Amino acid sequence: MKRLAIGMALASSLLVLSVGSVLAKGPGSTPTLDKIGTPRAGEPTTVGVTLISDTGGQVVGDKVTFIFSRIADSQTVRAEAAPQGQPGHYAARVTLPAGGGWNLLVTGVNGAGESMTWNMGVVRAAAAAPASSATSTAPTAAAMPFWAIAAVIGVALLVVLGGVVVANRQQRGRRTASARG
Repeated sequence: MKRLAIGMALASSLLVLSVGSVLAKGPGSTPTLDKIGTPRAGEPTTVGVTLISDTGGQVVGDKVTFIFSRIADSQTVRAEAAPQGQPGHYAARVTLPAGGGWNLLVTGVNGAGESMTWNMGVVRAAAAAPASSATSTAPTAAAMPFWAIAAVIGVALLVVLGGVVVANRQQRGRRTASARG
């Protein structure tokens, strides 16, 4: 099953690369991906790209999309990018649901309706941060000084001993009362 998923992921990547190169008509353009760093699963990350035409001008398109496809299981995350900053620069906030390797494709549709697709390579996402456990306001035994622990144990023993003494006296009183009676 795992071989099938890997094979399908590779085949779909090859197909997208082939179709993308055919669809990029006329003068081409070169995408430059912003430095992403290492995104962490479950946390939003900003992804940006600048599209420069082969003639040196910025490519201003109608629509730019980031498509992340997880290598391990072919999960897909899509994010529509919006123009940001200088002309030809697009960015989006993306939250990857799991760590591992993600293939990143950038698709663009220019003003003439022509589609372009670029394979930006593999982005490695770190695993999700471990959930923090709820903290208690009560001090733990390790945080309590030894004398406090000894005092609590001593009081508990005195309470138990006092209960035994009272129970013995009550029992003795009943025996004495029944012997008199």
